[in-house]
Parts: sequence; C-alpha cells; structure tokens
Amino acid sequence: MTHIYLFCIASVIISCVSSQFEDQYPPIFSEPTTNTPHVKEGNYTDNPICVFSIGAWVQSPRLNVSIHTVQSEETSSLISKNCTPIQNSHSNITCTVYLMAFVDRERTQSLVFKFFANSSNTNVQIQYKSVTLILDDINDESPVFDPPSYQILLPENFKVNSTVTNVDIKATDPDTGTAGQVFYSIMSSGQASNLYNGYFDISSSNGDLVLKKELDYETLTFLQYTIIATDGGHGNPTHNSTAELLVKVEDVQDKPPVFLGLPYVKNFPENVSGVILHVQAIDGDLGIPRKVVYGNLNGSCAQYLIINETGFISTAPGTNLDRDSGEISLVRGVCFIEIEAYEEGTEKTNITCSTTSFALTVDDINDNAPNFTKPNYTGSVDENAKISISFDESIVVKDIDQNNHNNINLTVHYPNMTIYSGIDVSPSTITGNGIVLLRVINPFDYEEQKFVDLVLKAVDAQDSSLSSTCSIHIEIHDTNDNDPQFNFKEYYFNVSENSCKGTIVGVVIASDMDSGHFGNVSYQISGTNTRFAINTTNGEIFVATDKGCNCTKTECDDSDLNWEKNPVFFLTAVAQDGGGSRSPVSVEIHLLDINDNAPQFIYSKYETSIKENSTTFSSGEQQIFVQATDRDEINSPNSNISYCLVDDNDTCINHIHFHINQSGAVSCIKELDYEELSVSSRGKAGELRLRIKACDHGNSPLCSTVTLTTFVQDENDNNPTFNQTHKGSVKENSGIGTSVLTVSAYDADGTAPNNEISYFIFSGGSDQFSMDGSSGVISVQHGAMLDTEIVPKYDITVIAIDRGNPQRTGTTNVTVDVLDVNDTPPRYLNLPNEQKVQENETEKVVFNVSCIDNDTDSELEYIIQVAEVCYIDRKANDSELVNFKNYFVIDKSTGVISSSPKVDAETVKRVVLNVTVVDIKTASTYENSTMAQLTLSITDKNDNPPIFLQKSLSAGILRDSGIRTVVFDLKEKVSDADSSVENRIHTFYFNVYKDLDNNKVGSGCSHSFCVTINGTVYSNVLFTGRGYAKINITVNDTAGTDYTILDIYVIDESQQLSMHFLMQTNAVYQVKDTVLKKLSQVLGYKCVFDKIEQFMDNNNNLKEHESLLTFHVLDEPTNTVLEAASVESLLDKRGDSLKGLRDEFAVQAIGALTIKDPITNENKIKETYILVAVIVLLALILGIIIYFYIVSNTRFKRKLKAATIPTAEKNKDNLGQPYLPGSNIFSSTKNPLVDKDDEVKRRINDLVDRASLAGSENSLDYNEVEYAKRNRDNDNPVEEKEVTMDMYGDDDVIQNDSDDDLMLLKQAVKQHEKTAPVSHDMDCNDRFDVMNGKVNESYEIVESTDV
Repeated sequence: MTHIYLFCIASVIISCVSSQFEDQYPPIFSEPTTNTPHVKEGNYTDNPICVFSIGAWVQSPRLNVSIHTVQSEETSSLISKNCTPIQNSHSNITCTVYLMAFVDRERTQSLVFKFFANSSNTNVQIQYKSVTLILDDINDESPVFDPPSYQILLPENFKVNSTVTNVDIKATDPDTGTAGQVFYSIMSSGQASNLYNGYFDISSSNGDLVLKKELDYETLTFLQYTIIATDGGHGNPTHNSTAELLVKVEDVQDKPPVFLGLPYVKNFPENVSGVILHVQAIDGDLGIPRKVVYGNLNGSCAQYLIINETGFISTAPGTNLDRDSGEISLVRGVCFIEIEAYEEGTEKTNITCSTTSFALTVDDINDNAPNFTKPNYTGSVDENAKISISFDESIVVKDIDQNNHNNINLTVHYPNMTIYSGIDVSPSTITGNGIVLLRVINPFDYEEQKFVDLVLKAVDAQDSSLSSTCSIHIEIHDTNDNDPQFNFKEYYFNVSENSCKGTIVGVVIASDMDSGHFGNVSYQISGTNTRFAINTTNGEIFVATDKGCNCTKTECDDSDLNWEKNPVFFLTAVAQDGGGSRSPVSVEIHLLDINDNAPQFIYSKYETSIKENSTTFSSGEQQIFVQATDRDEINSPNSNISYCLVDDNDTCINHIHFHINQSGAVSCIKELDYEELSVSSRGKAGELRLRIKACDHGNSPLCSTVTLTTFVQDENDNNPTFNQTHKGSVKENSGIGTSVLTVSAYDADGTAPNNEISYFIFSGGSDQFSMDGSSGVISVQHGAMLDTEIVPKYDITVIAIDRGNPQRTGTTNVTVDVLDVNDTPPRYLNLPNEQKVQENETEKVVFNVSCIDNDTDSELEYIIQVAEVCYIDRKANDSELVNFKNYFVIDKSTGVISSSPKVDAETVKRVVLNVTVVDIKTASTYENSTMAQLTLSITDKNDNPPIFLQKSLSAGILRDSGIRTVVFDLKEKVSDADSSVENRIHTFYFNVYKDLDNNKVGSGCSHSFCVTINGTVYSNVLFTGRGYAKINITVNDTAGTDYTILDIYVIDESQQLSMHFLMQTNAVYQVKDTVLKKLSQVLGYKCVFDKIEQFMDNNNNLKEHESLLTFHVLDEPTNTVLEAASVESLLDKRGDSLKGLRDEFAVQAIGALTIKDPITNENKIKETYILVAVIVLLALILGIIIYFYIVSNTRFKRKLKAATIPTAEKNKDNLGQPYLPGSNIFSSTKNPLVDKDDEVKRRINDLVDRASLAGSENSLDYNEVEYAKRNRDNDNPVEEKEVTMDMYGDDDVIQNDSDDDLMLLKQAVKQHEKTAPVSHDMDCNDRFDVMNGKVNESYEIVESTDV
C-alpha cells in the first residue's frame, strides 16, 4: 500500500512538471492552404475576397493561441482576417485572410503579409510567419505613345510603297503577355479628313509608316492622321490610345509652268499691227517658284507674230495679217499658235517647260475685185442645139475676199458692152469662186454664122466699182442627120458548143447615106456577156472566149458555151456612122451539142436492209431500183444509159450475192450470214456496200458510180460462251458491296440485244454473295457472315443469258477463297496523363507512350497534334495552334515525346497534345488508330533578368519627415518577364553617389537614405534643411542584373504642389505617370510624383471618389526643386494648355499644397483660448470707444451750456452796440440760442458731436450750424434777430441782415480760436479766419477750465 501511495504521488509530481514544460513551448504556424496563393489585380475595397488561410497552435491545451497582423508592415492595412478555433479548442485556430484593398500588378507583382502568433503565456516567445500573395495580371492598362504626337516632313516625290524612316511611331503597354502587345492602325483626321484617305498605311505590328499614294504639294501641303494603338487584350476588353500625326509635304521642282487665263482666243481684222494678246504663266511649283520666260512661237501663222519676255504677243515688224493670201488664207483665217513657257535658267524638259495654244481669227474686209483665171476663152456648140457651150478650158471666176465680201454677179455682153440675151449665165451669182457655164437659149445656124464673139463681166455684189471682164469666142459645128441601115431585119447562125476563140460565127452588113466622116459605119454587139465579139470594121461575129475550147466530159461544165446551160444566144448588133447615129439588128446564135456529160444518179447514195439467211429485202420486195440521168441531148446516144456492179477498180463484176439489170433493178441472189461477212466487204459490222456504175452510149462513153449500202440485220443464232475459268478471294468481315471478282462471257452475235448478256448466281453461295447482272461483278451480300474459320472457300455456278429472241444461255463455275484480316485497333497503357515540363529544355524526353495491339502482324506508328494551348492569360485560338506544332516531337516508332527549346513559360502555361497510335497493317475497313490526350504543364525557369523600367528615377521627401519614412518602392519600377512569382523575387543593393550634409544618421545604414533588400527606400536621418542625394541602385536575381539612378530631393511644403482629381485613388494611380508627363511638357520642367491620398474637404471629411496627388517640380539641369509659387505662376500663364489635361483626367484643380494641421483636442483647446482672448480684446476696445464718446459728448454739452448763460441787463447807453454771445458785455441781452426751438438745438448738438469726433476735443470746425439770434430783455424783450453762420472753410461772403450781426459772429469765432487747441491734421485753408473780435473774459475762463 505504501508503494502505491508513493507511485501516485510521483505521478502527480511528474505530471505537474510535464505540464509546466508544455506551457513553455512557443506557438507553431501551420502552412497556408495554398503554397503560393494567387489573386487577380483589381479593387476589392467593397468586395473583399478570400486569398488564403493560415493557422497556428500550441502544444498545451490549457493555453490559448491568437494570430495577429504585424501593423508596422505596409501591407497590413490591405487585409482583414476571420479567426475560428478548431474543434472548439482555442489552442489551435485557423484564420481566413481577405483582401480588401485596391492592388495593381503594375505597381507591385506580389504582396508580403507578415503575421505573428502568441499564446496566453506571455513568457513564451512570439512566432512570425510571412505569406507572399502573387498578383496575376489583367488587361487594365492602355498603350502610351512616346512622344504623344508626331510631325514629319516628306518631299512630294517620296517613293510610293516606301517606309518612312524619319519617324519612329512607338507605343508601350505595361501589361504582360498578349495584353501588353500593341497593334497599330491609322485614320485620317482634321476638317478635310476625306482628302487624306489612302495616302498612308501603318504596319500593325511595328508601327512602320508606308506611303501608299503619290504626294502632291500643289494638291495637299499637309495631311493629318490619328494613330491608334490597341493592346492585344484577347478575351478581355481591349484598350487603346491615340496620337496625332502631321505630315508636311515638301515641294520639289516637278511641275511645269501653268498658263493663266486660258483659253487664249482673239479676233482681229486683217491688216492690223501692234499688240494682239498678253499671256501669263507661273511656275507650277507653288512652294519654290522660279521665274517663267517665253520661247519662240510655233504653229500656223507664227511667222507673222512675236512674243517678248513679259508675254506680250504683237505683229512682227514688216509683216501684214492678210486674210486673203499666204498662210493665213490657207488656214481660212484661223491660226493656231503654240506658246512655250519655261523656267528661267533650266533645261527645257517636261517638268520645266509647258506649251499652250493661241487661237487667232483674222477677220476679212472687202478689198479685192473678182478676177477670171484667163482673159480669153474659146468654145464650140452644135447648130440647132439649146445646150451648154463647150469650152477648151472651164471659165473660172474668183474673189479672194471672205465672209460675204466675195459675192459675184455675172452677165454676158456684146463687145460694145450691151447686154446679150441669147445666152444664159449659170450660175448668175457666185460666192468666192466657181465655174461659169454658158447655155444657148437661141440656137445657132451653121449655115448663117460659123462663130460669135462676146464679153463676160464679173461685178462685186457689195461694191460695183470692183469688177473685171473676159472675152468669149464661140465656134458653131455642123450636125449628122442620117442613120445607118442593115441588109437584113434578123440574122441566124450555128456554132459547136466546144468552139475555140476566134471561130467565125457569121457576118452582118450595114450602110449610111451620109458622106464624109458622117458616112463611115462601125459595128458593135451586145448581149454576149463576153462570149461573142464583132469586128468593128467588117461586121464579122466570132467566138470571144477560150473557156471550154475543145472540152470533153465534165470539163465542159464550166465552159462559156454550154449547150446544157444555154442552147441559144440572143444578141443585138449595132451600126454607128461617123456622126454617132446608130441602128440595131437582132442576131440568134444556136449551139450544137457534144457528149460532155456523164450520167448522174438521182441520189448521192442508196440504202436498204435485209435479214441474214434471207433473199427478200426488209421492205418485202425482191428488188430495189437505182436511177441515173444524162443532161446531154435527149434521145441521143449521148443520153442513153446502162448499169453494172463494179469492184474497187470500177470494173463490172458478177457479185456472189447481188445482181443488177439494165433498168437499174438490184436483187439478192444468195442468202447472207451476218457473222460470215468479211470486214473488207462491208466497211463495218452490219453493213454491206455495193458500187453501181452507170454509162452513156455516146462517142467516148462517160460513166459515174454510186454506193448502195445494205444493212444486214443480225439474228440471235449464237449462245453466250465463257472463255476462261474464274477464281477470286475476299477478306473476312468484308462489308456489304465489297467486290470479289468479275466474270464475263462472249456472244458471237453481231448486234444488240442478241449479244447483250446478263449474269446471275445459280447455286453455291447466293446467301453470301450477290451478282450485278449487267457487269458480272460478284460482291458481298447484305447480311453475309464471311468467316474463314467456318467456310474457307465457296464454289459458285454462274449462268449467262443473252437478250435475243429467243434467248440463249451459257454456264461457268466460280471459286471464291475467304482471307483472314487484321481487324483490332491498338490501345494505350499510360494515357491520358499529365506531366510537368520545364521551359527552355533541349531535346529532353518528356514522356514515353506505352501501347499494345492484339493483332500478330501489327506495325504501330505514333503521331502527335497540338489540341489546346493556354497562354498566361487566355486560351489560344485555332489559327494560333500551328505556331506550336514544333514545340514537342514524337518518335513515330518508339512513342518517345521530346521537348524543344522553344517552350517558354512566360508565353505558355499549358499544352494539351492529342497522341494518336496507328496500326498501319490494319485493314482499311477497320478502325486502325486510338487517340488520347497528354497534358503538359510548363514550369518556369529563371531565365529573364529584372529590368528597371526607367534608368533615372526621382523622388521627394518633406523636410519634416521622420526617420524610416518610406521614400520610394523600387519594386514598382522593375519588370521581370518570368511567369512564376518565385522567379520574380529580386534583391536590391545600393551605393550612395551623393549624400546629404548630415552626420546624425540612424541605425538603418551609414547614409541619409537606406535601401532594403526588397527594394524599399526609406529615410535614415532627421533633416535639417533642403538637400539632394543620388543613389546608384542595383537589382539582381539568378538570371541577371540591372541598374538605375535614384535622385532624392528633400523639400519644404512650400515646394509641394497638389492636383485634385474627381477620381478614386486607384484610378489616379494608373494615370499618374501620364498626367505628370503631360504636365511636364506644358511647364517645361520635370514633375516628380510624391504620393496619392484620399481628398479631404475643408470640414475634414474624406471624399470617397476624389483624390489628391502631391508632387514637386524639378529643374533637372540645375538639380533644384522649384518653389510652388513659381510653378503656380507658370500654370497661370499656360492655363490654356492644361484644358485638355483637365478634361481628359477629371483634374479639378492644380496648385500649391494647402497644409492641414492634425485635428487634436489640444489644438482645439488652444483655438478656444485664442478665440476668447480676441473677444475680450474687442469688447475692451469697444468700451474705450464708448467711454470717449460719452466724455466728448458731455464736454461739448458743457460748452454749449456755458454759452447759454443769461447776460446782464442791457445798458441803455449801449443799445444798438454789438454783443458777443456767451459773454456779459451787455447785461441787457443773453445768448441768442437760449430760446431757439428744439429742432435747432438738436441739429446743433449733432453737428457738435460730429466735429468732436472728427477733430480735436474742442474743435468747432467742419460744422454747419444755424444760430438764431434773439434780442430780448429778461423783463421786457425789445428786439428779436436771427443769424445764420456757415462754418465751412472757404472765403465766401456771409449774407446777413445786418453788418452788426456779422461783426458779432466774427468776434465769437476769433475768441474760440484763441482758447481751443489747434488740430494739426486740418488744412489751414479749411479753418475760419476770425478777426476783429474781442474776447469775453468769462467765456475764456469757462473754456480754459474745461477738463
């Protein structure tokens, strides 16, 4: 029992000690749910998203564990977390982390969150854990042009289809992958944009500008375009931006001179001289014109004109523009002159010289008389004839004038110029020129006169003084009045039809009673058509043609004398005497026939038909007739015909089967066998051709032949015959309709349908095979089950039957062997599958495909095809898959898949391959391949070094910033093309090139600014003033290194400026670089970004959709920061240039930064104390003012009271003497204001009070007071007077009722000046000039004793 007690006690002690040790263990973090969590960039402020979970636990169940965010980290404000215990135990908890802020991958590619876990045992060490969140890119940036606009100068002769090299159009997009690719397009712009279309094209990939249409400075001196840059955001909304392009066209010398004022057309009367026309030409090159001069004139009439260097065209010296003669007359008065203009100092080419035409019309005047071409004309005419007189030369009259100035009137006269009426002039009026005909009206008589002489006169129709004449001599001729006479009224002659030329046919004779020349007779013949002719002297008629001379047979068909065509010719012979009198006579010539025509068959060929084995023709007749005719003379030997059958040599023969008699009847004398007919005798199967000859009986008989074609009709008298044995084979499992073999038979019959054969299977396999009846093809039957293991061979009986009447048949045996086939496809052992492949590996084996095939004779081949490609941000479309066909290759024999060095993880993250295995020996009717997919995930390799986006960076920090104030995040300015986050983790180093003049640095490093290895630049000193530091920054990872320079400026608040945006902070962050760049272009100084924060209004309320961007302006050449006031001055001057910036980016205001002090309770208390002090001070001042007002008012009332003291009674001796108000000079009077009514008193008091405040205490100046003077005695008033006084400082005369009153007033004022202090701020001219007054001593005493 004692031992048991001791054991229990020891157990309790050990348990207590063990529990104490468990409580001392620190918390332990569990790994996040995702090893490397990812999230897309974007704004999660309003919609937090779960990004990962993190857990922690402690060993002791008695302790609680909690997870917290390290608040000093910059990223702690971006997330929130929700922690829950596991299994209701607070010793093990899990926290779900939510992202609740705007994150931008272009600013930072990853976010590092730092957590710490502590237990309820405060003595246990706290544990820390960092989690990196990778930001995945989306297409959220637009391309940016640098510079924002372009301007180029191109000569107008720039070659079409050439690339413009003096401009580099470039836009960049900070997005990654295809979203960062930029594509270019061009669009015309400006008010005349439609004129600029088609001139330029731009390469969509690199922005190269290409001229597509010829430029012309004279048409367009400049062209405007908008360049559009669009990113490659496939699958997402694309972004674009624009830049303006101005193309200025430079003029070159490529245009000839241009004539002004075209066309050049002038009309001038003939015989003028001097200047005719002024032409003007300018250089066609408007941009660089040259002086234009003129060359020599060319063209018609050019010799009559000259042109000077200024373009004036005038008549040439010594020339005359005569419309009626010379070249001007030849061109009918219309001259076309070529004018040449060329650029001075150049060779005459097509681009320096041009020509135009000048149309000059020379108008005619009436200055020429009509003229005959000859002075004398001789003519002749027959007696008794009313005809035109025939002259040896035509009478021509001409007037060279033009345009209705050349009308001529003609008349005939006796030599004494009296009118002769026996001859008519035709025409009697001629315009210009023409031939004159003279016609006899009164005929002449040869026996009375042999000739006559006359005069022909021509007169100008407009001017009778212009005229001319010619002489006319007319010879009169005798005439013939007797006709020739033939001996016979008709003539008849005969001649052979084949007579030769010159053969005499007959003679005709005629005589004439006239003597001499008129008695001579000649002969003519007509109607012969050149076949016959006549001797013109003796009348002999003879054959005039040699065509058909001595011809025979068919050659006479073309003879001119052909009895068969024309047996008789009817001609007319004519006899003519020397005087031309004619007499006709009829002549008949008959042709004599000869045997010159061979017999001609009625038809060119004959056809008939007959059945084989028969002598009766198909028409049912025993004979068939052929007939020939002869064109020679009927019933003569020349036209009698006989017939015979001939061979190929046209020799008459006795045919074995046919006979023809002399009448042309053909009959069959022996039966025909269609199959025994020889080919030579029938031309082709089924035809028998007979040649029949017909001959006439003339001298030298003539013959002709014809063909009789006999169609022999075949009879079905032969059976179908198989000439060979048939054997075939077919593969098992063959499909329906598979052809096995073709059988064929022969039928000796010559024609269809006797020799047309049909086939069918009679027995032995009709259930497995079918047969095509027309072709004899045996094929696999529907539902056939061919299996070589069951039936290896089939014996089939086939019958062939023709289609004749009656039908005949034949049979044959067919053997069909069934063959074994390869019909099983291969199958995979290890596909589908997924593998990882590292990028940039050369010929590395990725996968070994394993496959089997159950067929024994299989032979496998492997093929791969790209089925799917996934880029970093999207899936490739079908047209892009061809670009990846060589990324992976497969050995077609072994199935080994290898990669190529083209695989790039920065472009592609996954490739899916279709792997196909093919059994090339599988039968074509069976499936011989199998396809499966292999998915390859591309893993990243650190092969891209980090690169600074800018080689020079700038930042600013306020002078009152504390130590460890973050100045710059270098990660925002570094890009890395690697796709994985692990390969985009960089290390930063720095080297201070120039430091601030401050030795009191913090513990971070030995310089004023420090750079952490993760790229955060922070301050390490308390600044004492403005300054400038330059730091060399190095970024590094295993792929390489890059460098940049960071300039840091310590600035005051007076150097900071701000821009107020009507946009959220995340949107402003995206456009800040663009805005500051455009603002820098406007100011001419570099604008450097400081920070962006949410905008706070004057009531300290944060505006959710408004932002404030702070920046400073740097003068880079001097490395100095400008004062904000100076920048504001520049902004005021260049405010118009900022309108586009304000409109585009919703900028509300730009100016110096307004500093807002932190709102604290202490400041509020101070402000309250200051406000109370100010109120007390103002109340004190107000009290003092009121006090002095009251004192001043009281003092002046005392003065007035003194002035109203009653005076002693007036001495009688002094009645009428002046008295001084306020004095006792006269006891009988008192102050004139005593009894003034209340209104007067109130006005005086007001005026006195204002004077007191305006001047010194006792001043009465600058007041306008009415004094009422009333003279009365206390007991017995005697007189009452009223005085009005002007108190202004001028010298106007005071108008009163009496001079005594004026004197009294002057004395009162003078007394007052002596006793009252002088106001030093009053002008002397404004004061009263009081004189000649005596001071009342009592008044002086009162004045001097005032306090």
